[in-house]
Amino acid sequence: MVKMFSIGHGLEGETKSKPDKVYIREVPKIIVNDYASGLTSKEIYMPVDVQMPKYRCHKEVWALKIKAVGQMTMFPDGESGCMIEPEDKGYGPFRVSKWYTGKHDPKPGGYFVQYEDGYQSYSPAKAFEEGYTRI
Repeated sequence: MVKMFSIGHGLEGETKSKPDKVYIREVPKIIVNDYASGLTSKEIYMPVDVQMPKYRCHKEVWALKIKAVGQMTMFPDGESGCMIEPEDKGYGPFRVSKWYTGKHDPKPGGYFVQYEDGYQSYSPAKAFEEGYTRI
């Protein structure tokens, strides 16, 4: 994966995925005065490879595997969103907001996830199942 990005303070770069490592390639712009060449200032680009910090998950979350995701609809209370039908037995369909659906784009087979602080997210099945064990 190569993704171009720009960040503030004159830094430009790209991300590169390598096996077990993700790098950010920053190209800082440095302004220098070069009186010998007659220029009052010029930009010099200095590439730097920096490995991003790596983390291991150690938190507990609540999650339901998604069986189906309904169409976007307007609910009687005026809010829009869609219904998610869990695959787990004993849990009925529940609604999620238009904001949640737009941000997370939940798919059948993935997981609806809720963190201890109430934040709701979505995780693709592979990522979730490799990172969490049911307790």
